[in-house]
Amino acid sequence: MLTIPAEEYFSRPALNASTLKAFAKVPALAHVAREETAAMTLGSLVHCAILEPEELNARYLPTDLDRRGTKAWAEAEANAAGRELVKLADWDTALRMRDSVWANPAAAELLTGALTEQSVFWDDADTGLPCKARADAVNPRLSVLVDVKTAVDASPREFARSFAKFGYGLQDTHYRQGFAAAGMAVDTMVFLAVEKSAPFLVGLYELNADQLAVYTERHQMLVARYAECVKAGEWPGYDQAIQTLELPWI
Repeated sequence: MLTIPAEEYFSRPALNASTLKAFAKVPALAHVAREETAAMTLGSLVHCAILEPEELNARYLPTDLDRRGTKAWAEAEANAAGRELVKLADWDTALRMRDSVWANPAAAELLTGALTEQSVFWDDADTGLPCKARADAVNPRLSVLVDVKTAVDASPREFARSFAKFGYGLQDTHYRQGFAAAGMAVDTMVFLAVEKSAPFLVGLYELNADQLAVYTERHQMLVARYAECVKAGEWPGYDQAIQTLELPWI
């Protein structure tokens, strides 16, 4: 495991979970750069508040300005000494989400003594592809990986929908393989979901053995297909032929 800046991690060419999740939808999306969104900005702020509270004031500067891109915002950025401006409402929300997470006994147990923002690099055993992963938190004492997710609804039913929609199972398998390759025995990966509105409820979720087996098989299949695309230099999109829609409500 390596403790390195995020910039260094992202600069290293290797297959990560985000790329694989995009590839799973359609190969053509595998290398499309993502634009920063308001939700992503809040997510980064929340991650810092929960996992690296000592860095919070050094990275972010709350402001009562409410419009990005204005002259006033640009002037405030110029005087922020390298810190990222965040709206005061987002700052307050992030702190309340942090407090809710740490007030949860199970979450606090997972995060106490954990190493945060840990990176691993390895070569896939079957294809030889260079791979990488960066875990929010690693608790060697419990042999657990923790991934923090912000959610509109962190209930079991709704988080299960998000889990399937956003490919979190592939992320789980990818991370387990990476940290195992780095020499850490991983008993489980816990997804810590915290809601973005009061009362900022927290849910903690993991896969069972059968679910993990399904995602592990799918992960291996996708990595093999990804390697084929790399070799061929071709990244196909959707089927070029006219298709008949399958409507789930009929």
